[in-house]
Amino acid sequence: MSLRKNLEYLRKDRKLSQEDLAAKLEVSRQSVSKWESGAAYPETEKILTICKIFDCTLDELMNQDMQEEKLEESRKYTFNDFLKSVTGIVDRSIKMITSMNIKSLIKFVFEIGVLLILIALMRLPFQYIYDAGANIFIQIDNKYFNLLLAFWKFLIDIVYLVVGVVTFVYIYKVRFLDAFEEIEMEEIFKKRKKDDQPPVIKNDIKTEKRNIDFGIFGFLGKMALFFVKCFVAFCSLFVIFFFLCFVSGLVISISWLFEGIFFFSILLLLLILLIFLGMLIVVLYNFIFDRKTTWNKVLVVLLVSLVGFGISAGVGFLEFKEFSIIDDTCGSDTTSDMEVREFEMRDNLVVQVNSGPTNYVVDNSLEDRIRIEVRYSNKYSNVHIDVKKDDILVYREDKGIPFRDIYRVLLHDLKRKELRSNYDYAFGDCINVYGREENITKLKQNWEDRVGIHIGGDYPCICTGDEDYFGCECELR
Repeated sequence: MSLRKNLEYLRKDRKLSQEDLAAKLEVSRQSVSKWESGAAYPETEKILTICKIFDCTLDELMNQDMQEEKLEESRKYTFNDFLKSVTGIVDRSIKMITSMNIKSLIKFVFEIGVLLILIALMRLPFQYIYDAGANIFIQIDNKYFNLLLAFWKFLIDIVYLVVGVVTFVYIYKVRFLDAFEEIEMEEIFKKRKKDDQPPVIKNDIKTEKRNIDFGIFGFLGKMALFFVKCFVAFCSLFVIFFFLCFVSGLVISISWLFEGIFFFSILLLLLILLIFLGMLIVVLYNFIFDRKTTWNKVLVVLLVSLVGFGISAGVGFLEFKEFSIIDDTCGSDTTSDMEVREFEMRDNLVVQVNSGPTNYVVDNSLEDRIRIEVRYSNKYSNVHIDVKKDDILVYREDKGIPFRDIYRVLLHDLKRKELRSNYDYAFGDCINVYGREENITKLKQNWEDRVGIHIGGDYPCICTGDEDYFGCECELR
């Protein structure tokens, strides 16, 4: 492909007439016409200006078939294209390095070292993002913390690796390879200009062409890409899983409308997440099956997603700022049954509970007796009150809580703009211990002497002596 055909194609592609291009280059229309017909060649300065006008490199303008390459862009990008790009950079790098003198080589190595240091410093913002995410995961239940933290670290490392490699390759290509080829072009033009000959570039000069056979390296490259695709395919399963989860969430949120519950922020967030994950699935699919990705559309979807996340966060703050957190430890919405027992007060008497928090209530009418009242739901559990030596044992046998009941309580709370700190309490038991003031004080003191824990909050798993009453492991203090 000659300069004249590329010049004509670029001019028509930009919808410029010969007069328009001549005005930009500050030459006559006849000069542009001679260049496109092959009767004359532009000067080096004009060729460099043409490259800037049409945003192309000297190599593309002088050697490549730009019209054919334009058609290739609409075709799928296969592994062979990727391999050609990689081997092309390696080939150009070898030519550049072998043509350097000692001084230039030292400068090249020094600049590469500085570039690697800068890329290493790019790790700092990624480390900050990792720490910020880790601080969020700390608030999550311990059984999920390590898994989420490991996945978060893996995700941050992958993003940093991709950004680092892309940054290095781009700067390396622009700073070294493209600059080297421009210098090489200028030298060729200067040499040909002395003899008043048309500037024949690279492929037309009878020089020894370096043919590099990558052999085993090409095979290893294909194998590496195959394993990368397998890994991407495996990760895409998680993306598809989350996509389906968000679809289900969207359906549930829409169903809330029929219950009189509407949260615009949740609907918007789910829609944005579906759009974002849908775009990600398409990108992963194109990579796995060697299809071309329209990156400008991907960028638009990414920007829309970021804006949507911001709007959803702002609206969500306005919607949920009116919510209150409740700590209903007695399951007032679900308890319907009552178990009541009375016991004679003794000096060493201790009330041990594993079925829920205990409230001590002063009732001076009981004299020397203690009354235990347990409110519960027979639908979810059975409650037992037994006596063993000096201990009153209150424990429960769980029957399981159907998901529909949990969902019903959640909808009830959302209508009242409330959320519970622990939804287990919504189906728990409420235990009240009644007695005279001095007997209540004695019960608390006996408990503190037994386990060394101050009365006032939820009780841990309890053991006395060498026996375990509630099927749990604990250590006496």
